[in-house]
Amino acid sequence: MGSEATFVGGGLIGHTWRCARGVRWASRGGVIGRRGGRETGDDGRPADGAGARSEGERRRWNRANVPNPNARVRASLRADGGERARRFGRDAEWRRGVDAVSDPWLRDSPHGSADRQTFAYRRPPETTELTPLQEKLRSGHEFLYGIAPVLAALRAQRRAHLYELFVQESGEGGAGGSDTRRRDAKRAAARAIMRQAESIGLAVTTKPKGDLNTLCGNRPHQGFVLECDALATVPLLPLDEFDAQARAARETAAADGVGARLHPCWLALDEIWDPQNLGALLRSAYFLGCDGVMLSSRNSAGLTATVSKASSGAMEVMPVYAVSNMPKFLQALHADKGWTTLAATAPTAAEAAAKRREASDSVEVGIVGPPVHRCSELHLNAPTILVLGNEGHGLRTTVIQSCSEHVSIECGLAEMRSADLSAVDSLNVSVAAGILLHRLLFGR
Repeated sequence: MGSEATFVGGGLIGHTWRCARGVRWASRGGVIGRRGGRETGDDGRPADGAGARSEGERRRWNRANVPNPNARVRASLRADGGERARRFGRDAEWRRGVDAVSDPWLRDSPHGSADRQTFAYRRPPETTELTPLQEKLRSGHEFLYGIAPVLAALRAQRRAHLYELFVQESGEGGAGGSDTRRRDAKRAAARAIMRQAESIGLAVTTKPKGDLNTLCGNRPHQGFVLECDALATVPLLPLDEFDAQARAARETAAADGVGARLHPCWLALDEIWDPQNLGALLRSAYFLGCDGVMLSSRNSAGLTATVSKASSGAMEVMPVYAVSNMPKFLQALHADKGWTTLAATAPTAAEAAAKRREASDSVEVGIVGPPVHRCSELHLNAPTILVLGNEGHGLRTTVIQSCSEHVSIECGLAEMRSADLSAVDSLNVSVAAGILLHRLLFGR
């Protein structure tokens, strides 16, 4: 760094610095020199005595007289009534390309190309045109994937609109494989899908596998994707109508030979968030002949394409009802209509409740609580709703308190609470539902 100095009266009154960034500026009166003839020593500092400045005075004088390298930037932004600030300010968009370079302040910037590169930052161009595939994805429609859900949706036609069927180009909808039996079954299902689409006049378009993967989010589509409207839950009827219709439907089914039981059996699901579990629950309920399924309207997974795929198409043919207040509905159904509301609890919770009831039998004032059954003791002696809760924490306390009876599945482990098996204290909710429903519907 070079310097040029002029000494007058033993003091430094003018000094020019050359900074590494190439900025040249001169002090007015010196940084620590003399001003107005103030005496200084040989080293340029104020002499001792009345004329000497304190440290605070020197700092204030420097702030007032020494140019700030950023002052030019701020002054330029304040120029033209703030127009430049609006163009280059903190909250303004960066100028682009030649406009920035042609600006006089940027072109003549003492920092060279640094300012031009900063302010001339070019954003990538924004494309407004969408590909047909992107338009499909932004349409808000649902895309069912897989042979079983697509075929069930085409046959049931419970969705408001079926827009288009996309079929994989290679092969017969991708229904290949080395297993002859499986290959033949897939080909038969693929032919059934094409016949059903033709019978209802649905547009069929062949697409490469990559496009089908994009439409369904890289999930196993088996060569078929159906563009359609979403499937919504059905609002549950008022209590009196629900009870009357459930009993009448069961009596009609029994008269037609669909099951020998006379009492309806429903499945209530509270806070089931996992779409895979919800789909498996719907599949088990449909396969075992459950009369209906109801969900909490605000605390459950939606009826999405993932749920339909996990249910193997059962969601498309089985109405799913929504109840706004699960505890209130269950309590009123038991108290006013005589239904059995059966809460499925983990073995540990069921054992604790049973022990409390056994202990209360030996005292005059005991603990009043609902009876706790084992799975092997279940019988369908009255209209029943089986209630299952969240995959992690189970049923909510308010839901448990609103149920008339509890049930649990016995554990086959002798030492269930051993250290190596402490995490396995219950079954998956869909597995537990299948076991309990089978016992209720087929137990003698």
